[in-house]
Amino acid sequence: MSKITERSCHIIDNEDSWSILWNQHKGLNGKEDIHCGNDDRVLPNIDFTKDMVVAVFMGECKTGGYKVFVTKVVEAGVNISVNVDLVYPNDLMLRPQVITYPFCIVKFSPDDLKKSIKFNIQETWEK
Repeated sequence: MSKITERSCHIIDNEDSWSILWNQHKGLNGKEDIHCGNDDRVLPNIDFTKDMVVAVFMGECKTGGYKVFVTKVVEAGVNISVNVDLVYPNDLMLRPQVITYPFCIVKFSPDDLKKSIKFNIQETWEK
């Protein structure tokens, strides 16, 4: 579960930004002493000399059934397009009556770390 309550998209290309976003996502204030490798609050190791991170947060949703997917990362010339699907539950679905915060975090390795990034967001309803 994410602690980020607002809809947002992020491209992370350095360790400091990654640490700040991860702490916000996990609701950490940076003072926790987390050493256990199987604790999901541990900051995943990313080699930012060759990788970048895309993080998409849907924000607060009033019920379950909402989903976020990064469906494709495409490099074309000096641009990178990140395709994102935000999926909403349809009115006929049974949904848990609980507030949720859907998110998707993906690591990828572009050819060039200095490319321009564009998010293409598509909103659909569950069938």
